[in-house]
Formats: sequence, structure tokens, C-alpha cells
Amino acid sequence: AIVRWPGQPAERLEQMVTRKVEAGIAQNANITEIRSVTRPGVAYVFAKFDEKLDATGRELDDLQQKLAAV
Repeated sequence: AIVRWPGQPAERLEQMVTRKVEAGIAQNANITEIRSVTRPGVAYVFAKFDEKLDATGRELDDLQQKLAAV
């Protein structure tokens, strides 16, 4: 996920956005790794699915729903 919030310091983005996005992604049981980078004005959150997962479509839909709630 990439979230832009121009003019905001990295610390505020971390508190208001990055942590919430990470928490939403972490609700999916098939996520094995979450990494994030927060810079002034933008947050990047990366998620890795379990390599044994065959069908990612349903999981991507699940993540989309969870992120929409953030």
C-alpha cells in the first residue's frame, strides 16, 4: 500500500496511517511478512503472502476490504 499525505511529518504518518495499515494487513492469516517505510508525506507498506498459497485473488479482495476500513 502507498499512502500519500503531503506536508505531514513522518512521525505523524507513522501514528495515523502506517500502524493502522499494518494492523489491517496483519488480520489476514496468509500474510507472512509486513514491512513498512514512512517518510515525510508518504508511507509504503509491503506485505508478503504465504508461498504455499495457490489462489491469491480472494486474499487480495480481503486485503482491499480491510484497507478500505482504515
